[in-house]
Amino acid sequence: MLRATSLSQRSRNVGAVDSSTFRTFLLFLYGTGILVSEALKLSRKDIDLNENVMIVRRKGLAQPRRIPIGRDVHRLLAAYLRSSSRKQNTAEALFLNIAGKPVSYMAVYKSFRRVCNYAALVRRDGILNTRSYVASQGRCLGRDGLVSVQFEDGTIWLGGHAVTCIDGVLHT
Repeated sequence: MLRATSLSQRSRNVGAVDSSTFRTFLLFLYGTGILVSEALKLSRKDIDLNENVMIVRRKGLAQPRRIPIGRDVHRLLAAYLRSSSRKQNTAEALFLNIAGKPVSYMAVYKSFRRVCNYAALVRRDGILNTRSYVASQGRCLGRDGLVSVQFEDGTIWLGGHAVTCIDGVLHT
């Protein structure tokens, strides 16, 4: 049975992220340890699967960072880029929403919120459970970051700690 949706309902979903893209996005974050904002700014040309590296550009940094891509992330990205929905779209952004436009930060937030609801991290009445969760991130790159998800005053807080891999002072 087909379900009719109003124009306003359809326009609200235009920026939505399909489940395959969101899964890829989450696993990509987990496997690389980069920030959400950095991942959202990546373009197809920033990913070099032949060399197994990605170029991360961040405002305020003069030089872009070259980050190695591990075997699991390589397979994940290769499958995502081969997917029919991604293959037929020539947009430069790496992660695209269902309209073929770059995924927005708000779309990531809303999708993450839906996952929390599905996983019963948020009760039906909208009140967050008072638990917190910690996950390891970036271990395959030797970054050993810890990402924490905490619920406070009806807001989801994402944060964490990382182990410094390189430390020093640059003298010119």
